[in-house]
Amino acid sequence: MNGIKFLLMLPLIVLAIGCDKDTTKNVSRETAVQSAINELLNAHFVPRISEGKYSELYSWRFGLDLGVLGDDEIDLDLDWQSADKDFYRSHSHFKYCFGADSTITNIFALVGEGTIFESEFNFSRDELPPCVIVLVEVGNSGTHWMQPGDFDVAKIPKKIVNLNTSKNEETPVISSDDANGFFVAFADGEVWKLSYDVEFEKLEQFFRIATAKEVDRDRVLGRWRLN
Repeated sequence: MNGIKFLLMLPLIVLAIGCDKDTTKNVSRETAVQSAINELLNAHFVPRISEGKYSELYSWRFGLDLGVLGDDEIDLDLDWQSADKDFYRSHSHFKYCFGADSTITNIFALVGEGTIFESEFNFSRDELPPCVIVLVEVGNSGTHWMQPGDFDVAKIPKKIVNLNTSKNEETPVISSDDANGFFVAFADGEVWKLSYDVEFEKLEQFFRIATAKEVDRDRVLGRWRLN
């Protein structure tokens, strides 16, 4: 069994002695988002995930793990539903899928003009404003973790949803089924849990590199931080 297959089968271990079920779930979720942003920002190679047709074949989530761990049996010219990817497609992934045995991603990147995913994934971590948002939680993505799917900042629904009170939300939005809030990950590796009360207009100031350089994260978003 190669590295990525072992990783997919390795459960996310959380030390939760003395914690109730909801607290344990929250810690696990934060740990997953932290793992995802750390691996993304420290990646030295992500196989062609943002170049032409490859961005339509499989997600950066799958491309990232292949780039880090490798699998010589995978054909990068075939999409995420091809037979050579059957093993991966049938497994959940602890960094992206929060539900037990779920293969649906709960993490989208912010993509499009002005984001770090605007063109080829090629940047120096030191060149990024630390407070630009890279990843956001999405509780209703309906998207397999290997499948292409993220939030284009030019088209993202301008709302934040608590799925406990809005169970019929069909269009993917920034959302969670957590009782209190949702997670976002920044370019400096910080992971914040924010209240559903955060104003979308405040949050979107951190979607693009140019605007994130002009605002203070603690001052603008700090009042809604929960962790």
